[in-house]
Amino acid sequence: MIKQQNLTLVLVVCIAVVAGLYTLLTPAIEQQSIARAWRKVAQMSDVDGESKTSAPSFPLTAILDGNVRTIYRVEAMGYADQVALLVAVNPDHQIIEAAVLSHRETPGLGDKIEHKKSNWLNQLNGQTLGEPTLELKPLGGSIDAIAGATITSKAVINAINTLRLP
Repeated sequence: MIKQQNLTLVLVVCIAVVAGLYTLLTPAIEQQSIARAWRKVAQMSDVDGESKTSAPSFPLTAILDGNVRTIYRVEAMGYADQVALLVAVNPDHQIIEAAVLSHRETPGLGDKIEHKKSNWLNQLNGQTLGEPTLELKPLGGSIDAIAGATITSKAVINAINTLRLP
């Protein structure tokens, strides 16, 4: 009986510690997420995101090297969790650049959607959005899938295909 009470006490203490850490760390994690989003936007445009404290509002129209671009935030379900992307589009609805904002895909496979891991996202540059929608080669489209990470590849394509441009 005492053993069960001790286990219950340990469990309650552990839950309290985890809840306390969550409460303490959530604002810092949120600020890091905001900073990461602004850094990605700054890489895609002339917007200075260094002093921004609130999350960017999308779509965001910006200029880089004299060219107008609109940056959208899109997401779709990947293999492990949501895959969030920023997609810069020109006035002709062509993708100028896509960048991963966040994901929890399998290291060594699905994480190849990141620019620092591979150049897979570069094949989207120049693709025109609209009809027909983008599709992976195994499904009749023109976009190569990542070997071993078809679900993640499809998530990126699905996210981009959610864009409804004016």
